[in-house]
Amino acid sequence: MGILQVIPKDQFFSEADRREFRPGQFCYVPVPHLRPIPRILDVERQTSEEHDNIRFTIRDANQERDFKKNDRDLPIMGLNLRSNEELLIHQAKRRPCVIISSEVDRLPELDSLLRGKGKRHYHTNTTFVVPLNSIESDESRSGFPMEMAARIRCLRYRRFFYIPKHPELRKESIARVDRVWTVEGNSPVAISPIGIALAEESLSILLAMVVFCLTGEEDKYLRNAREILRDYSPETGSDDRSE
Repeated sequence: MGILQVIPKDQFFSEADRREFRPGQFCYVPVPHLRPIPRILDVERQTSEEHDNIRFTIRDANQERDFKKNDRDLPIMGLNLRSNEELLIHQAKRRPCVIISSEVDRLPELDSLLRGKGKRHYHTNTTFVVPLNSIESDESRSGFPMEMAARIRCLRYRRFFYIPKHPELRKESIARVDRVWTVEGNSPVAISPIGIALAEESLSILLAMVVFCLTGEEDKYLRNAREILRDYSPETGSDDRSE
């Protein structure tokens, strides 16, 4: 049961307006798979005469040659790479996510200044989300191991938070607090909210977990919940409060 002993399942979620983009609301977002070594998409013209006829290579980044000044005399259609920029390439999946912040300060006095300098990217509407991963089951071996999920339900790891099954989410899942992602703007291609959200109490624990993961600071409410659930946690592997 784990966290559902602290917050019953029928009190875990609340309804949400799909147009809200509010903290705790679930959404779908294309989220990249992170790799220890970034991959670069090298592109160049096939011929010097055609800027839309290109060839490309996918390779690992190399510190000796990448992200440094180099010669890009021949522009390529659809790209505007500066001399010290590279194209990164990621595998990505459209995942369910939970919004943790959607109210970054808006500073109207900066709009005209940055627009005039062509630097509007310094002042954008940013939404922070935590992506969800599924838990393996008898039908599927993908996702978090069931043994690990049992401990996550008891808040044993500060980087993971358990989300129970809901008709709009279809599967029980794990929120990857250590994979906080940002979305710019609210295009439905980039972020699509759905009609449910975490209820106030479950959202409070998730936000406390975010702070705990990023800073190591554990607030009193989270600490009490973790202590209550400690006795219910399976003793599989180490139990390090710093994890």
